[in-house]
Amino acid sequence: MNLMKNKKAGYIITGQWAKKAFAEAKIYGDAVELASSADETFSYIPDCSDLPITDDMDYVYICENNTIYGTKYKKLPNTKGKNLVADVSSCFLSDNKEEDQKSEKKRGRAERRTDIEKSV
Repeated sequence: MNLMKNKKAGYIITGQWAKKAFAEAKIYGDAVELASSADETFSYIPDCSDLPITDDMDYVYICENNTIYGTKYKKLPNTKGKNLVADVSSCFLSDNKEEDQKSEKKRGRAERRTDIEKSV
């Protein structure tokens, strides 16, 4: 699914899956690294309160729960009005109603390749 209508999107790199999504997005347009925790082997979620989001970005991408490194967003990033696209494949059945309401699109893929897409 390509959501890059203007061919530009922001990515917050917090683990292997976000890193892979970022690399894949570069095939389709200008993927911009807004923040990363690669400097400390993805052991933390970077400060996302004032990201360098530009007007021409279609969305901001995160991987919400990083099971490999044991990190999870406690608060979703300030996307400055841009859509938040979140990989929730490891937490899409959790009951986090308040955070769900802030995300435009959440996409999860279960182990048996069952696609579930939730629009709020």
